[in-house]
Amino acid sequence: MPKPRILALHGFRTSAQVFKSQVAIAALSRFFSDEAEVVYLDAPHPASGPAYDEVLQFFEPPFYEWWNAVEAGSGKVASSGDGEWTYQGLHASLAFVEGFMREHGPFDGLMGFSQGASVAALVALMQRNGKGFQGLPPLKFLLLFAGGRSRDPALKPLYEAAATDANARISCPVFVTVGEQDPHKAGIEAILPCCAKPTVFRHPQGHQVARLPQEEQSKLAAILRGR
Repeated sequence: MPKPRILALHGFRTSAQVFKSQVAIAALSRFFSDEAEVVYLDAPHPASGPAYDEVLQFFEPPFYEWWNAVEAGSGKVASSGDGEWTYQGLHASLAFVEGFMREHGPFDGLMGFSQGASVAALVALMQRNGKGFQGLPPLKFLLLFAGGRSRDPALKPLYEAAATDANARISCPVFVTVGEQDPHKAGIEAILPCCAKPTVFRHPQGHQVARLPQEEQSKLAAILRGR
């Protein structure tokens, strides 16, 4: 049986190469090499500002972003506090991902970290609800590392419909990692009601590609193999 093909979407102001390195740091390179064919994709937008210090400390540019968040209404650069954000560049990024999937697919599933995981979840919701990505093979799984629901008010109806209507939920298996010290924990957990078949791995660390114990790797392998 051929290995499933996964399209991997990196985090905010990083790159495909950074995500690949984060997977290696989490000791998951061998797992994915054995279980899947992973294609790492750079976002279409060059970083509109500096990367985080922990990225700059270990990695070299160029860096990219799927969107830049600004506070809804004011247009100011969004902070990490509460409130609603508008995502500048999101629609162009979704069109870019859809075009890549059409040209270089088929892909069996999506994998993302942080901002990339939020993009992956949004793609699955749009496909499920006929809002985009039509004519592509239905996604068979999602792997969401430290990412979940977006805070753009324009997307609220899509998430709320999924959270309240079983027919609107992401129907494929979804593997979600949640760090207990992650400042974005609430947004990550907010995607769970939108998923019909979530598998959640909770770990004590923060916002990172988590190391997976053998038991969790076995669960993930079963998802990738369609079991």
